[in-house]
Amino acid sequence: MNKQYFLLGFLIAAMAVVASAQGRYANVYSRGDVDGFIRNLEASSDSFAQEFKGAGGTTSSERKTVDRFEGAVDKLRSRFNNLQNWWQGRVSVQDMMTKAREVDVMMRNETYARRLERQWRELRRDINKLADTYELQGLQSGGGSGGYPGPGGGGGGSRPPDWALGTWYWVEGPDRSFSIDRSGTVTENAGRFGQGYWDRGGIMLNGDLSTVTRTSTGIRTYNTRTRETSNYTRDANGGNPGPGGGGNISKPPRWAVGTWAFVQDPRRVLTVEDTGRVILNIAGRISHGTFYEGSITVNGDNSTVERTNNGIRTYNQSTGEYSDYVRRQ
Repeated sequence: MNKQYFLLGFLIAAMAVVASAQGRYANVYSRGDVDGFIRNLEASSDSFAQEFKGAGGTTSSERKTVDRFEGAVDKLRSRFNNLQNWWQGRVSVQDMMTKAREVDVMMRNETYARRLERQWRELRRDINKLADTYELQGLQSGGGSGGYPGPGGGGGGSRPPDWALGTWYWVEGPDRSFSIDRSGTVTENAGRFGQGYWDRGGIMLNGDLSTVTRTSTGIRTYNTRTRETSNYTRDANGGNPGPGGGGNISKPPRWAVGTWAFVQDPRRVLTVEDTGRVILNIAGRISHGTFYEGSITVNGDNSTVERTNNGIRTYNQSTGEYSDYVRRQ
């Protein structure tokens, strides 16, 4: 065999191996494209960090968590500037993702100002775009692909229609439900807590894309991977639906989660689950409700919830009643 042809074949094979090692976007994105993704991430992370550090109510530990993430983004930029092949920055992106997950857990476990939470949702999209580019696991709660590219690639999200908003219960049993809020965040309660996002007529949850259609009794989902069709209604076996006939739901702060006994009458017990579901037991009479952004809604009444020295206090905005609760032993 002619040496020139042998060398040419060897080079072609080597180039194919390198392309394969760089993932599915090796021939899709240029170094300039990836540089643009990082610039977008830098801008949104700087804006979020500045807003977070200036916000009231944040702790020193929380600010340090944001600082570590911001430092990882800066380190990623510095290293990327010295690379000829953009794929070589994958290790730096992995380090950035580790720090980003710390912030994501913090943002999901505590309640912050709406402006901060909105900024973090926007920032997560930039984070997940870069993660998807390097074929890394995205932030599940922020619309990341999690190894499964979302519609349009790399995750995203859009505003759901009004008829899709609220809490939906599987008709086969109350142990499986999910909620869709106005921002497009999807919260799952099926024996575990999970989050996803709404995107153009479907929901991305746990790496699976399901289409959502309206029915006469609720909604129907179709899982495009498992081909499972599931019907949901707003009624949890006759229980009271959340605010607005299903209503919004959000993850409550850690201090609010638990079972609480009414100080004036211990037969009145309030349970706030970490998924945002609320159960009110008054002498054996059970009512279901939801927690959303500092308030609970049960039996059509909306009550704000605040922390006290001994437990929690609710204020019923319909009746004007203040109720003090202590943690049930």
